[in-house]
Amino acid sequence: MPNLCFIALQETKLQTVGNKWEGENVQHQVADEALQLQNFHMFRQDRGFTANGGGLMTYISKEWSIKAPKVCFTFSTPDIELLAVRDRFLPSDISNMTIVNVYTRPSANFTVSNAALKNALTSILMENPRSYIIIVGDLNRDRLPFLETMGYNNLVNFVTFPRSNTILDAVYVKGWSYFTAKKMHPIATSDHFSVLIMPRYTERYREARKDTKTKGKRHQEE
Repeated sequence: MPNLCFIALQETKLQTVGNKWEGENVQHQVADEALQLQNFHMFRQDRGFTANGGGLMTYISKEWSIKAPKVCFTFSTPDIELLAVRDRFLPSDISNMTIVNVYTRPSANFTVSNAALKNALTSILMENPRSYIIIVGDLNRDRLPFLETMGYNNLVNFVTFPRSNTILDAVYVKGWSYFTAKKMHPIATSDHFSVLIMPRYTERYREARKDTKTKGKRHQEE
């Protein structure tokens, strides 16, 4: 997957099966080494308010990073979980980008989760106003109107939860020119389709580079 920018996973079962904990939040029961993907930076956030496992994971391709990405914002509550990672140099003229991986439960208080997400985005942009924000995740809703009023568009226009034939996952970006989203097979035992996010820039860059080489070769032959 050489052109893949990043992968974001929700509800990943990170803890060992069969263990029970009372009154404690045991994390990282599965070693990082068991979850690594070749040529990807990995970031994980185990669920912080329960000992039953779960959490968020984000993988970022090393081919789209000029230096190691860094976690810039996190929180974990019963209404919303968030893991934000900032990367430098991805496609086109973007100098740095913040990938905001979000999960909200079906039973969440969406008013509370919306406010928390909005506050997180404000904090991220106050720290780095020029960062390009992309919001991904299992939102358990087909759309977030408050993001649309902020100028974000959802790239996902296909069913992601086949059981109810609905769109529950989203990829929110500003503008349409940088990325495209494609439906892929579920990962492991997930009951959601996975979403592959690709930079449009790659193909345009390759074509432009190919044309430049062809013109240069013709010039030499002449």
